[in-house]
Amino acid sequence: MSNRFFHSLSATIPFPKSRFKLLSNAAVIFIVCLTFTLVVRGQSLQKFVSAENGRDSAPCTLKFPCRTFAAAIRKAPPRGEIIALEAGDYGSVTITKAITISGPAEGFAGISFASGAAVTINAGLSDTVTLRRLALNGPGTNGLAPGILFEAGDALSVENCVIDGFSGPGIAFNSAGQLFVKDTTVRNCRQSGVNMGISIGTRSGKTTAFIDHSRLEKNDFGLVALGNANVTVRDSVAAGNGIGFAVTASGPGSAAEMNIESCVATGNEIGILSTSGFAGGGALVRVSNSTVTNNGTGVIDTEGGMTLTRGNNTVEGNAKDGAFTGKFEAK
Repeated sequence: MSNRFFHSLSATIPFPKSRFKLLSNAAVIFIVCLTFTLVVRGQSLQKFVSAENGRDSAPCTLKFPCRTFAAAIRKAPPRGEIIALEAGDYGSVTITKAITISGPAEGFAGISFASGAAVTINAGLSDTVTLRRLALNGPGTNGLAPGILFEAGDALSVENCVIDGFSGPGIAFNSAGQLFVKDTTVRNCRQSGVNMGISIGTRSGKTTAFIDHSRLEKNDFGLVALGNANVTVRDSVAAGNGIGFAVTASGPGSAAEMNIESCVATGNEIGILSTSGFAGGGALVRVSNSTVTNNGTGVIDTEGGMTLTRGNNTVEGNAKDGAFTGKFEAK
């Protein structure tokens, strides 16, 4: 608000000059205080970590950053953000509130395996957690450690991350809620032929997931929908896995489904699998505008599982192409 406004106002309303000056000064002071309050409030929502000069005893400010994610999350407010200032290893972390953890503007913030999951999320029922620009490095085939373990919360977003070499699932989403994965690579998650790149399912409630522009490489299973899960995957690649895309319902009433749109399954032992299992749960896969090639078996269903095609897929060049169990029409 400029002084021009007050001059215009004084021309129509006969303020005494002294009162006009006081009003003008008060307005300027109010605007300055409001701006300062908003800046301070914005800074207080952000906590910072540094691999180069951080200390966990510090207040986690931009000037005095912490060293690890674990220390920063203790000092961060709910719905705040923890920002890594440069690439480095920031240690494993357990998240119990709504929070965003962001790597640096260039490169990734690393989390190397110590024991248990690299990131454990056990938050409140309405809490949303966002992880972006992180590189999670697992122990290979030792132990059963997952990369990201989601046990409770409302939603998890994983954006532009690399998850490599875990002996448990790269992402294990084991609760009702919502999972969003975008621009992320999950690879080399292997353990006795049964490990999963991304595992989604819950014993109670309902889980929904959306996987977008991501890669699943050299895992035992690439992307798996388990009981009570509804998964949509788009513009993504499953390559070099034991099984690329799989739906396996775990028991009666625990139906699971996966919708595969504009994806590629290649170089896997099995490209797409649907199985309801011996317990008789319902498993359903719908596939549209996707390519299934150079696999041991392209498409397979067992134990009552169903694989439906929209009729616009390429299933060619596999050792055994297999066949869909039915077709669905575009509406």
